[in-house]
Amino acid sequence: MSRKKLLPEFQLGRSSHSNLQRQSSRVSTYSVTPSDLTRIQNDSSILPSAPTPGQMLYNSEEHHDVIFMVGKGENIWRFPCHSFILYEASPAFQSLLFWEVANRDNVRTLTVEDVEPEVFEKLLRFVYCGADEASPTSVRMALQLFATSKKYNVQKLSTICLCYLHNHVTEKNVLEVLTYLKPFFANNSYDDEQNLQNELFLKCFTLIDVYAEFVLSTSDFENLDSKVVMDIVIRDTLQVKSEVTVFRALNRWACQEAKRQKRELTSMNKRATLGNLLYCCRYLVMSMQEFCGGPATSGVLSDEEKNILMAHLNGDASILLPEQLRDRKLAIKRRESPFQITNPPSLKSSIRNSPDSQSSCPVKNKKKCKKLLKGLESILIHVIQLLD
Repeated sequence: MSRKKLLPEFQLGRSSHSNLQRQSSRVSTYSVTPSDLTRIQNDSSILPSAPTPGQMLYNSEEHHDVIFMVGKGENIWRFPCHSFILYEASPAFQSLLFWEVANRDNVRTLTVEDVEPEVFEKLLRFVYCGADEASPTSVRMALQLFATSKKYNVQKLSTICLCYLHNHVTEKNVLEVLTYLKPFFANNSYDDEQNLQNELFLKCFTLIDVYAEFVLSTSDFENLDSKVVMDIVIRDTLQVKSEVTVFRALNRWACQEAKRQKRELTSMNKRATLGNLLYCCRYLVMSMQEFCGGPATSGVLSDEEKNILMAHLNGDASILLPEQLRDRKLAIKRRESPFQITNPPSLKSSIRNSPDSQSSCPVKNKKKCKKLLKGLESILIHVIQLLD
């Protein structure tokens, strides 16, 4: 393979290869922490005054020794890459490309089928050009890019994605974010990335608490994993107007889950599908009318359970609850979450447009008008006094 010189120092010897590795380390050494994210993205003064090797070689066939074929079917992209730049990006790339040091005259083709080409390109932009080129443009992109950065152990890019998600998660996409990220949050480390993960998880569940009426009514809830459903419905801080909202959401989820399991949509199958989820609903905080109009007629509760729960609702607590209903929070009302949501601009706009906020808008506008009129009155008084 013939190679043209890009710069005088771009030699193929082992010593020059080490020099290029040291030069390329400038590409991926930005310190990306939550407090520094905005500065990294907006402050041009931190960019190098001259192009780095990575910036010069990005999207270049010059001296490439690795080709990535990324995607599936007809949507496969070809990416020419350079092992000395990828080698510095992460331990994962080091393991993947360890053979390059000894085989620099060979060009090897690697296939990647589990990453979208557009997402892989974002990863390469970060590795070659730095954080300024890697900011996600949507929640979906941030989720996929986070998964890819975890796959290749590019920690700084993972941090950027977590920061983006923390600033853009809303009640409308919180279930998507929670479902996608939960498998990645199993470790119990104590680094900055883990702290960001914990903060993002806390914000997700706080959003679910505050907008429980909206979240539980969405079709996204019906498609959740049973473990995520359990994490939501057991919460003491779920702010629902009535516990019937929780029961209806569980009933809808059971229908979808039965379909996924290829079961008939019978009451017994839905009951079996729900399992312990059936007893996360707090039946004894319902009114008798709510209970009779919902759980009692749904068919998922046994006759024994219905009769005993109705007796307790009528004030007869002398009847012992069956074993499956004991040690449950059946009579404990849910309370408001002690946490507050820090609202980025996108979240504020969604709050203004959310169903629960519509009724309070006219009241808030009237209060603003009254304050404005009082202010104008005081100004007029001062003007009259000055004229006198």
